[in-house]
Amino acid sequence: MPLNIQEDVEKWFKTNKFSYWTPDQILTKLDEESGELSSELNSRFGPNKKKPADETREIGHELSDVLFALTCFANSHKIDLTTAFLTVRPHYTNGNGVGTIETLKDLQRQMGSLRIAYHDPLKMNREIIIMKGRFAEVLKNKEQYQTGNVTERVGDLLVSTVALAHVQNIDLSKAWDEKMSIRYGRDKGRFEQKL
Repeated sequence: MPLNIQEDVEKWFKTNKFSYWTPDQILTKLDEESGELSSELNSRFGPNKKKPADETREIGHELSDVLFALTCFANSHKIDLTTAFLTVRPHYTNGNGVGTIETLKDLQRQMGSLRIAYHDPLKMNREIIIMKGRFAEVLKNKEQYQTGNVTERVGDLLVSTVALAHVQNIDLSKAWDEKMSIRYGRDKGRFEQKL
């Protein structure tokens, strides 16, 4: 069963009469959103402090934007995010059971049963960047793309992103809902429409 966020994204595209972007456009969007996340994390936990005029962004919103781009790819390629998570879960597990995963909240709850290597936000962000690079490599290599390795890369990126929210005690479901509300108000007519 697809995660509820997949249904949210599908509804957003249909409501706005948008077509899903190409894999290269989605990867570019993913890069843009993860860059904004990196910038925010670096200003809070790293050496680059914001200037007074710079906008402070919610980390949960930035994580939601990364998930939105990832979900666009999953939906456009018929990848079930729950399946992607379950595919990679053995790599991260402490051996605890899975239970039902239908919502982002269910997925975030699962993070407590996983071995999360880092708790430092900058190191966790590095993992997101690494997983995004591996995802890009699979997109470049058509043979891996067709053998299902793309589902595993999507799963790794999903775990890395949700784990950061978990460790930072961010209610990712709430952040997701807030960003979807913003998206509906802001994005009407923002992207090229294809009927």
